[in-house]
Amino acid sequence: MLCPSLFCQSNKLYSLVALFCISSLISASLSASPLDASVERAKFIVHVKVVGMERADTIAEKHDDGSVLYDDDWAVCEVKKIVLGMVATDTEGQLRVTSASEKSTVKLDNPVRLKKGDEFTIIADRCTLNNKLGMILPGESTRIDGAPGNDLLKLLDDRIQRAKSIRDTLSKLLPGAQSEVEKALGEFDEMARDDFRDLSPNADLLFDFCALAQYTPDLGDFPRPALSDSDRKRLTKLALRATCELDEESAEIASALVEGKGNGALALTRPADVEDSKALEALRRLSARENLESVLGWLLRHDVEGRAAVWATRLSTGNDATSKVCEWALVECAEGGFFDRKALIAGLAPKGTGTEYARALANTLDKKALVLASWLLLCESKDAPSKGVQGVEGMSDDRKKQVANMYGSVELLQVYALALGMRGADDANVADIRGRMEGKVQARGELDLKDLQNIARELRYKDKLPEAVKRIARRSGVERR
Repeated sequence: MLCPSLFCQSNKLYSLVALFCISSLISASLSASPLDASVERAKFIVHVKVVGMERADTIAEKHDDGSVLYDDDWAVCEVKKIVLGMVATDTEGQLRVTSASEKSTVKLDNPVRLKKGDEFTIIADRCTLNNKLGMILPGESTRIDGAPGNDLLKLLDDRIQRAKSIRDTLSKLLPGAQSEVEKALGEFDEMARDDFRDLSPNADLLFDFCALAQYTPDLGDFPRPALSDSDRKRLTKLALRATCELDEESAEIASALVEGKGNGALALTRPADVEDSKALEALRRLSARENLESVLGWLLRHDVEGRAAVWATRLSTGNDATSKVCEWALVECAEGGFFDRKALIAGLAPKGTGTEYARALANTLDKKALVLASWLLLCESKDAPSKGVQGVEGMSDDRKKQVANMYGSVELLQVYALALGMRGADDANVADIRGRMEGKVQARGELDLKDLQNIARELRYKDKLPEAVKRIARRSGVERR
Protein backbone atom coordinates (compact mmCIF):
# COMPACT_ATOMS: atom_id res chain seq x y z
CA MET A 1 0.00 0.00 0.00
CA LEU A 2 1.11 3.53 -0.65
CA CYS A 3 1.58 5.41 2.56
CA PRO A 4 -1.12 8.15 2.74
CA SER A 5 1.44 10.59 4.11
CA LEU A 6 3.36 10.32 0.87
CA PHE A 7 0.62 12.13 -1.00
CA CYS A 8 1.33 15.84 -1.17
CA GLN A 9 -0.83 18.48 -2.76
CA SER A 10 0.17 21.90 -4.08
CA ASN A 11 -2.48 24.54 -3.41
CA LYS A 12 -0.42 27.64 -4.11
CA LEU A 13 1.50 28.99 -7.10
CA TYR A 14 4.28 31.46 -7.50
CA SER A 15 3.19 35.05 -8.02
CA LEU A 16 2.53 35.56 -11.71
CA VAL A 17 3.72 38.24 -14.07
CA ALA A 18 0.87 39.40 -16.32
CA LEU A 19 1.72 38.76 -19.96
CA PHE A 20 0.36 40.46 -23.03
CA CYS A 21 -2.39 38.45 -24.72
CA ILE A 22 -2.53 38.97 -28.44
CA SER A 23 -5.57 36.86 -29.28
CA SER A 24 -8.24 39.36 -28.24
CA LEU A 25 -6.50 42.07 -30.28
CA ILE A 26 -6.31 40.20 -33.57
CA SER A 27 -9.91 38.97 -33.75
CA ALA A 28 -13.02 39.20 -31.66
CA SER A 29 -13.64 35.53 -32.39
CA LEU A 30 -10.51 34.37 -30.57
CA SER A 31 -10.55 33.24 -26.95
CA ALA A 32 -9.97 35.90 -24.31
CA SER A 33 -6.82 34.30 -22.97
CA PRO A 34 -4.10 32.08 -24.42
CA LEU A 35 -4.65 28.35 -24.42
CA ASP A 36 -2.24 25.45 -24.68
CA ALA A 37 -3.48 21.86 -24.87
CA SER A 38 -0.76 20.38 -22.67
CA VAL A 39 -1.54 22.81 -19.84
CA GLU A 40 -5.29 22.88 -20.42
CA ARG A 41 -5.55 19.08 -20.14
CA ALA A 42 -2.82 18.53 -17.57
CA LYS A 43 -3.49 16.62 -14.38
CA PHE A 44 0.09 16.94 -13.13
CA ILE A 45 2.71 19.64 -13.52
CA VAL A 46 5.80 18.80 -11.48
CA HIS A 47 9.33 20.27 -11.41
CA VAL A 48 11.79 17.40 -10.87
CA LYS A 49 15.48 16.50 -10.96
CA VAL A 50 16.77 13.06 -12.00
CA VAL A 51 18.84 11.61 -9.15
CA GLY A 52 19.25 8.07 -10.47
CA MET A 53 18.25 5.52 -13.10
CA GLU A 54 16.60 2.12 -12.74
CA ARG A 55 17.36 -0.04 -15.77
CA ALA A 56 14.91 -2.53 -17.24
CA ASP A 57 15.94 -6.16 -17.73
CA THR A 58 12.74 -7.38 -19.41
CA ILE A 59 12.56 -7.70 -23.20
CA ALA A 60 9.19 -6.42 -24.45
CA GLU A 61 9.61 -7.36 -28.14
CA LYS A 62 11.89 -9.51 -30.30
CA HIS A 63 11.96 -8.85 -34.03
CA ASP A 64 12.82 -11.20 -36.88
CA ASP A 65 15.93 -9.19 -37.73
CA GLY A 66 17.32 -9.92 -34.26
CA SER A 67 16.62 -6.47 -32.81
CA VAL A 68 15.03 -6.28 -29.37
CA LEU A 69 12.98 -3.74 -27.48
CA TYR A 70 13.33 -3.58 -23.71
CA ASP A 71 10.78 -2.21 -21.30
CA ASP A 72 11.27 1.43 -20.36
CA ASP A 73 13.90 2.45 -17.86
CA TRP A 74 12.77 4.63 -14.97
CA ALA A 75 14.39 7.94 -14.13
CA VAL A 76 14.20 8.29 -10.35
CA CYS A 77 13.36 11.93 -9.65
CA GLU A 78 13.53 14.25 -6.69
CA VAL A 79 10.45 16.48 -6.50
CA LYS A 80 11.55 20.10 -6.58
CA LYS A 81 8.09 21.71 -6.83
CA ILE A 82 4.53 20.46 -7.26
CA VAL A 83 2.81 23.02 -9.48
CA LEU A 84 -0.45 21.19 -10.22
CA GLY A 85 -2.12 18.02 -9.01
CA MET A 86 -1.34 15.45 -6.36
CA VAL A 87 1.89 13.49 -6.30
CA ALA A 88 2.41 10.01 -4.86
CA THR A 89 6.05 9.28 -4.06
CA ASP A 90 7.96 6.29 -2.75
CA THR A 91 9.16 6.10 0.85
CA GLU A 92 12.11 8.34 -0.01
CA GLY A 93 9.96 11.07 -1.49
CA GLN A 94 10.83 10.27 -5.10
CA LEU A 95 8.81 9.57 -8.22
CA ARG A 96 9.66 8.04 -11.60
CA VAL A 97 9.54 9.17 -15.21
CA THR A 98 9.76 6.62 -18.05
CA SER A 99 12.85 6.69 -20.26
CA ALA A 100 13.52 4.58 -23.38
CA SER A 101 15.93 1.76 -22.51
CA GLU A 102 19.48 2.16 -23.79
CA LYS A 103 19.64 -1.61 -24.25
CA SER A 104 17.07 -1.56 -27.06
CA THR A 105 18.41 -2.22 -30.54
CA VAL A 106 15.09 -1.54 -32.27
CA LYS A 107 15.10 1.79 -34.11
CA LEU A 108 12.81 4.19 -32.26
CA ASP A 109 11.31 7.46 -33.45
CA ASN A 110 12.22 10.34 -31.12
CA PRO A 111 12.99 8.18 -28.07
CA VAL A 112 12.88 9.91 -24.68
CA ARG A 113 16.11 9.17 -22.81
CA LEU A 114 16.83 10.84 -19.50
CA LYS A 115 20.05 10.86 -17.50
CA LYS A 116 21.14 11.64 -13.96
CA GLY A 117 21.27 15.37 -13.34
CA ASP A 118 18.49 16.31 -15.80
CA GLU A 119 16.17 18.92 -14.31
CA PHE A 120 12.85 19.68 -15.94
CA THR A 121 9.16 20.45 -15.47
CA ILE A 122 6.92 17.67 -16.76
CA ILE A 123 3.30 18.30 -17.82
CA ALA A 124 1.24 15.09 -17.93
CA ASP A 125 -2.41 14.17 -18.32
CA ARG A 126 -2.01 10.69 -16.87
CA CYS A 127 0.17 8.54 -14.63
CA THR A 128 0.64 4.98 -13.39
CA LEU A 129 0.56 4.23 -9.67
CA ASN A 130 2.73 1.46 -8.28
CA ASN A 131 2.18 0.31 -4.69
CA LYS A 132 5.91 0.26 -4.01
CA LEU A 133 7.33 2.87 -6.35
CA GLY A 134 4.64 5.53 -6.19
CA MET A 135 3.82 7.60 -9.25
CA ILE A 136 5.29 6.85 -12.69
CA LEU A 137 4.85 9.68 -15.20
CA PRO A 138 5.12 9.07 -18.97
CA GLY A 139 8.36 10.46 -20.37
CA GLU A 140 6.75 11.35 -23.70
CA SER A 141 4.65 13.99 -21.96
CA THR A 142 5.49 17.64 -22.45
CA ARG A 143 8.76 18.60 -20.75
CA ILE A 144 10.28 22.02 -20.18
CA ASP A 145 13.89 22.43 -19.11
CA GLY A 146 14.35 23.62 -15.54
CA ALA A 147 11.77 25.26 -13.30
CA PRO A 148 8.36 26.36 -14.63
CA GLY A 149 8.68 29.76 -16.29
CA ASN A 150 6.31 32.68 -16.23
CA ASP A 151 4.77 31.68 -19.59
CA LEU A 152 3.76 28.29 -18.21
CA LEU A 153 2.54 29.75 -14.93
CA LYS A 154 0.50 32.34 -16.81
CA LEU A 155 -1.19 29.66 -18.92
CA LEU A 156 -1.96 27.64 -15.80
CA ASP A 157 -3.25 30.67 -13.95
CA ASP A 158 -5.56 31.43 -16.89
CA ARG A 159 -6.92 27.89 -16.64
CA ILE A 160 -7.42 28.16 -12.88
CA GLN A 161 -9.17 31.52 -13.18
CA ARG A 162 -11.52 30.13 -15.83
CA ALA A 163 -12.35 27.23 -13.52
CA LYS A 164 -13.06 29.62 -10.66
CA SER A 165 -15.28 31.75 -12.86
CA ILE A 166 -17.30 28.75 -14.04
CA ARG A 167 -17.50 27.46 -10.46
CA ASP A 168 -18.86 30.79 -9.26
CA THR A 169 -21.41 30.93 -12.07
CA LEU A 170 -22.66 27.43 -11.30
CA SER A 171 -22.73 28.17 -7.58
CA LYS A 172 -25.30 30.90 -8.20
CA LEU A 173 -27.44 28.44 -10.14
CA LEU A 174 -26.98 25.69 -7.51
CA PRO A 175 -27.08 27.24 -4.02
CA GLY A 176 -25.20 25.26 -1.39
CA ALA A 177 -23.42 22.97 -3.85
CA GLN A 178 -20.02 24.67 -3.60
CA SER A 179 -19.87 24.43 0.19
CA GLU A 180 -20.77 20.72 -0.06
CA VAL A 181 -17.91 20.07 -2.50
CA GLU A 182 -15.39 22.08 -0.49
CA LYS A 183 -16.35 20.19 2.66
CA ALA A 184 -15.77 16.87 0.82
CA LEU A 185 -12.44 18.07 -0.55
CA GLY A 186 -11.38 19.09 2.94
CA GLU A 187 -12.24 15.64 4.26
CA PHE A 188 -10.22 14.11 1.44
CA ASP A 189 -7.21 16.27 2.33
CA GLU A 190 -7.53 15.02 5.91
CA MET A 191 -7.73 11.41 4.62
CA ALA A 192 -11.22 11.04 6.07
CA ARG A 193 -12.62 9.75 2.76
CA ASP A 194 -11.39 8.03 -0.39
CA ASP A 195 -14.39 8.49 -2.70
CA PHE A 196 -17.10 11.05 -3.48
CA ARG A 197 -20.10 8.77 -4.03
CA ASP A 198 -22.22 10.61 -1.47
CA LEU A 199 -22.15 13.95 -3.26
CA SER A 200 -25.51 15.35 -4.34
CA PRO A 201 -26.08 15.66 -8.13
CA ASN A 202 -25.71 19.44 -7.90
CA ALA A 203 -22.42 19.19 -6.02
CA ASP A 204 -21.17 16.58 -8.50
CA LEU A 205 -21.60 19.13 -11.30
CA LEU A 206 -19.32 21.60 -9.53
CA PHE A 207 -16.77 19.07 -8.38
CA ASP A 208 -14.20 19.32 -11.21
CA PHE A 209 -14.07 23.10 -11.10
CA CYS A 210 -13.83 23.26 -7.31
CA ALA A 211 -10.99 20.74 -7.37
CA LEU A 212 -9.17 22.53 -10.18
CA ALA A 213 -9.48 25.83 -8.32
CA GLN A 214 -7.45 24.11 -5.58
CA TYR A 215 -4.90 22.84 -8.16
CA THR A 216 -6.08 19.20 -7.94
CA PRO A 217 -7.70 18.32 -11.28
CA ASP A 218 -6.84 14.60 -11.01
CA LEU A 219 -9.54 13.97 -8.37
CA GLY A 220 -12.07 13.53 -11.17
CA ASP A 221 -11.00 9.88 -11.46
CA PHE A 222 -12.16 9.02 -7.95
CA PRO A 223 -15.56 7.26 -7.52
CA ARG A 224 -18.50 9.64 -7.95
CA PRO A 225 -22.27 9.35 -7.37
CA ALA A 226 -24.68 7.51 -9.67
CA LEU A 227 -26.96 9.94 -11.54
CA SER A 228 -30.38 9.44 -13.05
CA ASP A 229 -31.08 10.29 -16.70
CA SER A 230 -33.24 13.23 -15.65
CA ASP A 231 -30.45 14.56 -13.44
CA ARG A 232 -27.93 14.31 -16.24
CA LYS A 233 -30.22 16.10 -18.68
CA ARG A 234 -30.78 18.95 -16.22
CA LEU A 235 -27.12 19.17 -15.22
CA THR A 236 -25.92 19.12 -18.84
CA LYS A 237 -27.91 22.26 -19.64
CA LEU A 238 -26.64 23.96 -16.50
CA ALA A 239 -23.07 23.01 -17.40
CA LEU A 240 -23.46 24.52 -20.88
CA ARG A 241 -24.94 27.70 -19.46
CA ALA A 242 -21.92 28.16 -17.21
CA THR A 243 -19.09 26.96 -19.46
CA CYS A 244 -20.31 28.68 -22.63
CA GLU A 245 -22.19 31.63 -21.11
CA LEU A 246 -25.53 30.66 -22.64
CA ASP A 247 -29.13 31.48 -21.90
CA GLU A 248 -31.57 28.63 -21.28
CA GLU A 249 -32.77 28.38 -24.88
CA SER A 250 -29.24 28.34 -26.31
CA ALA A 251 -28.23 25.72 -23.74
CA GLU A 252 -31.14 23.58 -24.92
CA ILE A 253 -29.90 23.84 -28.51
CA ALA A 254 -26.28 23.12 -27.53
CA SER A 255 -27.28 20.07 -25.48
CA ALA A 256 -27.84 18.20 -28.76
CA LEU A 257 -24.08 18.48 -29.42
CA VAL A 258 -22.76 16.94 -26.21
CA GLU A 259 -22.81 13.47 -24.70
CA GLY A 260 -24.53 14.26 -21.42
CA LYS A 261 -22.85 11.22 -19.86
CA GLY A 262 -20.56 10.68 -16.90
CA ASN A 263 -19.95 12.82 -13.82
CA GLY A 264 -19.28 16.51 -13.68
CA ALA A 265 -19.50 19.34 -16.19
CA LEU A 266 -16.41 18.28 -18.18
CA ALA A 267 -17.73 14.78 -18.86
CA LEU A 268 -21.28 15.95 -19.58
CA THR A 269 -20.15 18.44 -22.24
CA ARG A 270 -17.86 16.28 -24.37
CA PRO A 271 -18.80 16.36 -28.10
CA ALA A 272 -21.38 13.69 -28.84
CA ASP A 273 -21.51 11.02 -31.53
CA VAL A 274 -24.50 12.49 -33.39
CA GLU A 275 -25.42 12.71 -37.05
CA ASP A 276 -23.50 15.46 -38.79
CA SER A 277 -26.67 17.00 -40.21
CA LYS A 278 -28.15 17.42 -36.73
CA ALA A 279 -24.90 18.82 -35.36
CA LEU A 280 -24.52 21.35 -38.17
CA GLU A 281 -28.11 22.49 -37.76
CA ALA A 282 -27.59 23.04 -34.04
CA LEU A 283 -24.39 25.01 -34.70
CA ARG A 284 -26.15 27.19 -37.29
CA ARG A 285 -28.93 27.92 -34.82
CA LEU A 286 -26.34 28.89 -32.22
CA SER A 287 -24.65 31.13 -34.80
CA ALA A 288 -27.95 32.90 -35.45
CA ARG A 289 -28.13 33.58 -31.71
CA GLU A 290 -24.47 34.75 -31.68
CA ASN A 291 -23.47 31.87 -29.39
CA LEU A 292 -21.44 29.79 -31.84
CA GLU A 293 -18.03 31.15 -30.82
CA SER A 294 -18.23 30.16 -27.17
CA VAL A 295 -19.82 26.75 -27.78
CA LEU A 296 -17.51 25.74 -30.63
CA GLY A 297 -14.41 26.88 -28.76
CA TRP A 298 -15.40 24.77 -25.76
CA LEU A 299 -16.22 21.71 -27.91
CA LEU A 300 -12.96 21.85 -29.87
CA ARG A 301 -10.86 22.07 -26.72
CA HIS A 302 -12.55 18.91 -25.38
CA ASP A 303 -12.65 17.12 -28.73
CA VAL A 304 -10.60 13.98 -28.12
CA GLU A 305 -12.45 11.98 -30.81
CA GLY A 306 -12.30 14.71 -33.47
CA ARG A 307 -16.08 15.09 -33.76
CA ALA A 308 -16.38 18.84 -33.30
CA ALA A 309 -13.44 19.40 -35.66
CA VAL A 310 -15.38 17.66 -38.45
CA TRP A 311 -18.41 19.88 -37.83
CA ALA A 312 -16.30 23.04 -37.76
CA THR A 313 -14.47 22.08 -40.95
CA ARG A 314 -17.67 21.54 -42.89
CA LEU A 315 -19.12 24.84 -41.74
CA SER A 316 -15.89 26.71 -42.49
CA THR A 317 -16.15 26.21 -46.25
CA GLY A 318 -18.73 28.96 -46.72
CA ASN A 319 -18.32 32.72 -46.85
CA ASP A 320 -20.57 33.96 -44.07
CA ALA A 321 -20.24 34.89 -40.39
CA THR A 322 -20.66 31.27 -39.32
CA SER A 323 -17.80 30.15 -41.57
CA LYS A 324 -15.57 32.90 -40.19
CA VAL A 325 -16.08 31.77 -36.60
CA CYS A 326 -15.35 28.16 -37.56
CA GLU A 327 -12.18 29.13 -39.46
CA TRP A 328 -10.66 31.02 -36.57
CA ALA A 329 -11.70 28.41 -34.01
CA LEU A 330 -9.95 25.67 -36.01
CA VAL A 331 -6.81 27.75 -36.49
CA GLU A 332 -6.56 28.67 -32.82
CA CYS A 333 -7.06 25.11 -31.59
CA ALA A 334 -4.59 23.69 -34.10
CA GLU A 335 -1.99 26.24 -33.03
CA GLY A 336 -2.67 25.54 -29.37
CA GLY A 337 -1.96 21.85 -29.91
CA PHE A 338 -5.49 20.59 -29.26
CA PHE A 339 -5.23 18.51 -32.40
CA ASP A 340 -2.40 17.80 -34.81
CA ARG A 341 -2.53 19.90 -37.96
CA LYS A 342 -1.27 17.25 -40.38
CA ALA A 343 -3.33 14.47 -38.85
CA LEU A 344 -6.41 16.67 -38.95
CA ILE A 345 -5.94 17.53 -42.61
CA ALA A 346 -5.30 13.88 -43.52
CA GLY A 347 -8.01 12.34 -41.40
CA LEU A 348 -11.05 14.60 -41.57
CA ALA A 349 -12.21 13.83 -45.09
CA PRO A 350 -15.02 11.24 -44.82
CA LYS A 351 -14.47 8.03 -46.73
CA GLY A 352 -15.58 8.28 -50.34
CA THR A 353 -15.46 12.09 -50.48
CA GLY A 354 -11.94 12.44 -51.86
CA THR A 355 -9.89 15.41 -50.71
CA GLU A 356 -12.65 18.01 -50.55
CA TYR A 357 -12.71 18.38 -46.78
CA ALA A 358 -8.97 17.94 -46.36
CA ARG A 359 -8.37 20.72 -48.89
CA ALA A 360 -10.90 22.95 -47.16
CA LEU A 361 -9.19 22.44 -43.83
CA ALA A 362 -5.75 23.13 -45.28
CA ASN A 363 -7.08 26.41 -46.66
CA THR A 364 -8.59 27.23 -43.29
CA LEU A 365 -5.35 26.64 -41.42
CA ASP A 366 -3.47 28.70 -43.99
CA LYS A 367 -5.70 31.71 -43.35
CA LYS A 368 -3.67 33.01 -40.46
CA ALA A 369 -0.47 32.50 -42.45
CA LEU A 370 -1.89 34.88 -45.07
CA VAL A 371 -2.73 37.43 -42.42
CA LEU A 372 0.81 37.31 -41.08
CA ALA A 373 2.24 37.47 -44.58
CA SER A 374 0.24 40.64 -45.10
CA TRP A 375 1.67 42.09 -41.93
CA LEU A 376 5.21 41.16 -42.94
CA LEU A 377 4.67 42.79 -46.33
CA LEU A 378 3.80 46.02 -44.57
CA CYS A 379 6.91 45.84 -42.41
CA GLU A 380 9.23 45.19 -45.40
CA SER A 381 12.37 43.13 -45.13
CA LYS A 382 14.73 46.01 -44.35
CA ASP A 383 13.17 46.63 -40.95
CA ALA A 384 11.79 43.23 -40.01
CA PRO A 385 10.86 43.62 -36.34
CA SER A 386 12.59 40.68 -34.71
CA LYS A 387 14.77 37.67 -35.17
CA GLY A 388 12.80 34.68 -36.44
CA VAL A 389 10.08 36.77 -38.10
CA GLN A 390 11.47 37.77 -41.45
CA GLY A 391 10.42 40.10 -44.23
CA VAL A 392 9.14 39.30 -47.69
CA GLU A 393 12.36 39.32 -49.72
CA GLY A 394 12.21 36.21 -51.84
CA MET A 395 8.52 35.56 -51.15
CA SER A 396 6.96 33.61 -53.99
CA ASP A 397 4.78 35.40 -56.53
CA ASP A 398 1.83 33.21 -55.61
CA ARG A 399 2.16 34.21 -51.96
CA LYS A 400 2.41 37.90 -52.88
CA LYS A 401 -0.73 37.55 -54.97
CA GLN A 402 -2.54 35.98 -52.04
CA VAL A 403 -1.35 38.80 -49.83
CA ALA A 404 -2.63 41.36 -52.33
CA ASN A 405 -6.04 39.71 -52.25
CA MET A 406 -6.17 40.25 -48.50
CA TYR A 407 -6.12 44.06 -48.84
CA GLY A 408 -9.33 45.54 -47.52
CA SER A 409 -10.27 42.51 -45.45
CA VAL A 410 -11.17 42.89 -41.80
CA GLU A 411 -8.41 40.49 -40.79
CA LEU A 412 -5.73 42.47 -42.58
CA LEU A 413 -6.90 45.70 -40.99
CA GLN A 414 -6.67 44.17 -37.56
CA VAL A 415 -3.13 42.97 -38.19
CA TYR A 416 -2.34 46.31 -39.83
CA ALA A 417 -3.29 48.14 -36.63
CA LEU A 418 -1.10 45.73 -34.70
CA ALA A 419 1.81 46.43 -37.05
CA LEU A 420 1.40 50.18 -36.65
CA GLY A 421 1.61 49.86 -32.91
CA MET A 422 4.61 47.55 -32.99
CA ARG A 423 6.60 49.81 -35.27
CA GLY A 424 5.52 53.04 -33.60
CA ALA A 425 4.74 54.32 -37.09
CA ASP A 426 2.67 57.43 -37.69
CA ASP A 427 -0.12 57.63 -40.22
CA ALA A 428 1.95 59.53 -42.80
CA ASN A 429 4.31 56.60 -43.28
CA VAL A 430 1.54 54.33 -44.49
CA ALA A 431 -1.07 56.84 -45.70
CA ASP A 432 -1.37 55.35 -49.17
CA ILE A 433 -2.03 51.78 -48.13
CA ARG A 434 -4.26 52.90 -45.28
CA GLY A 435 -6.37 55.01 -47.61
CA ARG A 436 -6.89 52.11 -50.00
CA MET A 437 -7.92 49.77 -47.21
CA GLU A 438 -10.15 52.33 -45.51
CA GLY A 439 -12.06 53.01 -48.71
CA LYS A 440 -12.73 49.32 -49.33
CA VAL A 441 -13.87 48.60 -45.81
CA GLN A 442 -16.11 51.65 -45.45
CA ALA A 443 -17.69 50.80 -48.80
CA ARG A 444 -18.65 47.41 -47.44
CA GLY A 445 -19.62 48.82 -44.05
CA GLU A 446 -17.73 46.12 -42.13
CA LEU A 447 -15.41 48.00 -39.83
CA ASP A 448 -14.52 51.54 -38.82
CA LEU A 449 -10.80 52.26 -38.71
CA LYS A 450 -11.26 54.37 -35.59
CA ASP A 451 -11.70 51.15 -33.61
CA LEU A 452 -8.31 49.99 -34.81
CA GLN A 453 -6.65 53.29 -34.00
CA ASN A 454 -7.35 52.65 -30.33
CA ILE A 455 -5.65 49.27 -30.54
CA ALA A 456 -2.64 50.74 -32.32
CA ARG A 457 -2.33 53.49 -29.71
CA GLU A 458 -2.18 50.94 -26.90
CA LEU A 459 0.37 48.80 -28.71
CA ARG A 460 2.76 51.71 -29.26
CA TYR A 461 3.50 51.54 -25.55
CA LYS A 462 4.28 47.81 -25.72
CA ASP A 463 7.19 48.11 -28.20
CA LYS A 464 7.52 44.35 -28.22
CA LEU A 465 6.46 41.66 -30.64
CA PRO A 466 4.37 39.14 -28.68
CA GLU A 467 5.75 35.61 -28.58
CA ALA A 468 2.42 34.38 -29.92
CA VAL A 469 2.99 36.20 -33.21
CA LYS A 470 6.54 34.88 -33.56
CA ARG A 471 5.41 31.34 -32.82
CA ILE A 472 2.57 31.47 -35.34
CA ALA A 473 4.83 32.99 -37.98
CA ARG A 474 7.41 30.25 -37.57
CA ARG A 475 4.78 27.53 -37.86
CA SER A 476 2.83 29.04 -40.71
CA GLY A 477 5.61 29.06 -43.30
CA VAL A 478 5.52 32.80 -43.92
CA GLU A 479 9.29 33.14 -43.50
CA ARG A 480 11.58 33.98 -46.37
CA ARG A 481 11.66 31.40 -49.15
